[in-house]
Amino acid sequence: SMLSMPRTEALDQYLKQAFDRVRRGRRDGSSRFKVDFRASSLPVCPRLYHIYRRLPLEKRPFVQESFTGDSAAMSGTAMHLALQRWFGIECKAWGRWKCHGCDVTTGPAAGIQACPKCSAPMVYQELEITKSKLVPFTGHIDMVMVQAETDRVYLLDFKTVSPRKIFEVRQSGPYRKHYYQINAYANAINLGQQDVGVDHVDKIILVYVDRGDPWINWAPMQMSVSRKVYREPLAMVA
Repeated sequence: SMLSMPRTEALDQYLKQAFDRVRRGRRDGSSRFKVDFRASSLPVCPRLYHIYRRLPLEKRPFVQESFTGDSAAMSGTAMHLALQRWFGIECKAWGRWKCHGCDVTTGPAAGIQACPKCSAPMVYQELEITKSKLVPFTGHIDMVMVQAETDRVYLLDFKTVSPRKIFEVRQSGPYRKHYYQINAYANAINLGQQDVGVDHVDKIILVYVDRGDPWINWAPMQMSVSRKVYREPLAMVA
């Protein structure tokens, strides 16, 4: 027979208070708000954007830090690494690959690569969107896939979300701000002047993944690239 465990107890009061402070933790960070126009911030509030852009750095508010924000960002980063690794293994994801131990980068190449120095599996390097005259923002592309037979190019953006949001996008489609972001990346490439190894994008795919059950609950959404939708949010801060 299995050994019985002691019954659970109520937390000691001082621990309960400490745990609650962690769960609700929020404070001013050490850095102030920067006007860094990234595609992930679309649609931008034009009023706040222009107010902050005109304020000297020392008068801007501090960036808020919170346990909620840290847990979402850090778990999202870990999930992206896992998705990029396995898309590289199973789907021959296309891009540059890096061995952080040897500081070696290879590619662009299809499929996860082995380090030429130590033979360890390399890590996918997100392709960077840089500012230009026609592209007033920066950003990083989660993943590129190329269908070799047809030269069809797909941009993928991973969104780790709650089960409730998975349900919502299945019912109503992707969140508008997520489409703005990946559509902006696709248009930046189609306009040229981006050193990402591909010169066009045919389709974009938002991949919503349940952060609690990523191997069970997915909602990939394939969509067309829209030049009109690209111009609309940019006009708000022009």
